[in-house]
Amino acid sequence: MTVESDFNAGADCARYKAFAFISDTPLLQTQTAPISPLFEGRAMRAAQGALSAKGYEFVHDRANADFVVSFTFGGRHELRVINYPSQYRGPATWSWGAPYHTEVGVHNCTEGTLARHFRR
Repeated sequence: MTVESDFNAGADCARYKAFAFISDTPLLQTQTAPISPLFEGRAMRAAQGALSAKGYEFVHDRANADFVVSFTFGGRHELRVINYPSQYRGPATWSWGAPYHTEVGVHNCTEGTLARHFRR
C-alpha cells in the first residue's frame, strides 16, 4: 500500500506529538462494494508506519493523543477492453488479402482511493 500525504500548509502541526485511531475500527464509511476484512488492518499499519516515520508517536489511549486518525474509502469500477493482434495463425507467408486475426482482452478493474482524516 502506497501512502501519500497532503496537508494544510497554514496549519501549525509542531505542537502535535502523539496520535491514535478514532476508534478500534477507524474505517468510517465504505462504498457499496465489499471490502476485504484485511484492508482495514493494512490501512491502519500503513498510516501508523507513515506517521511514525514523520516522528509522531502512536498511543493506544485516545485521551492521550494530540490528534486522531480515521479513514474513508471510495472506489471506481472500470472495464478495460484491449484489442491486439493475435499470434500468427496462417500459412507460412503473409500477403495482402490474407486474413488478419485479432484478440480482445476484457478486464474488470476496481481502482480505489483511501483518505485519511486527522482531527484534534
